[in-house]
Order: sequence, then C-alpha cells, then structure tokens
Amino acid sequence: MAVRPGLCGRGECGKLHAAALDDFLAFAEAELRNAHKLSDGATVAEHNEAAARIRAGLPGKKPGRVEEMPPRPPCPALLVHVWDWFLEIYGGASGGGMGPPTITWPDVRAWSDLTRERPEPWEARLILRLSGMQARIASERAASPDGSKGRAGKGRTA
Repeated sequence: MAVRPGLCGRGECGKLHAAALDDFLAFAEAELRNAHKLSDGATVAEHNEAAARIRAGLPGKKPGRVEEMPPRPPCPALLVHVWDWFLEIYGGASGGGMGPPTITWPDVRAWSDLTRERPEPWEARLILRLSGMQARIASERAASPDGSKGRAGKGRTA
C-alpha cells in the first residue's frame, strides 16, 4: 500500500513517515479484519484462536500446546493517536443505512469540536480512509452467507 500523494500534506511525508504509514495501514487492516464479528457473534480472531486450540488437540499434536497464530503487525508509535481517534469517532458514527456505519467529514468536525482535538488535514483524511477500509471489509464479509468471506487467507478459521 503506497502513500497517496498529499496524504501527509503538501509532500511533507518523508520516507520514514511513508514507511510508518504503510505499516499503519497493514496494522489497521489486520485489526479490522480480526475484530470483525461473524454471524455467531464471535470475532474472526476468536475463531482463529479456537481453531488453533482444536488443532493442538488433534492426534499427533503435543497435548495442551496451542499453535500460535502469525503475529499481527504492531501499530507504529507515530500513528497510535490516529488509531485511537478513529476508534473514538467510529464508535459514535451514524448508521450507514443499508451498509456499515462510516465516518464522514461532519463526524470528524463534530468530534473535533466536542473533544477540542485538532487533527492535521492528513490525519483527518487518514481517519476517513480507515472508515472506508472498515466499510469495505464489512461489505466483503456481508457478501458471504456465513459472514467469513475475505481476501484469500484472511479471516478463515481452517
């Protein structure tokens, strides 16, 4: 995922920031996919953990040993505040009609006015980008009868 021109504002996004942004978007996608609730109410991460426990109990496996899932990418320290802001704003976002809720510019403005946080323009654009990512992931899963559809290898339990 490459940095879009202007995401960090007027070309201010250097190589370090571009790398942090790429890492952040990978972190966000993993978090949003793993936090997605399936039709039974459990998250993808919970399904993956249960599957690992079941696999560990199969014949030929060491008893009581649970295989670890691949580590999820960490959130770059430089952008933790944007993730926190996204979660806060998304928690109060209006319904999306027939689709998932999405964050809009008025949502960011209302949140900013109420909290007195002042995101930079590139941070606000990134929050909207995260909201779009969340909506895309939710739509992918909604297209599947069991709610588990996703990109190949993502969100599958077995």
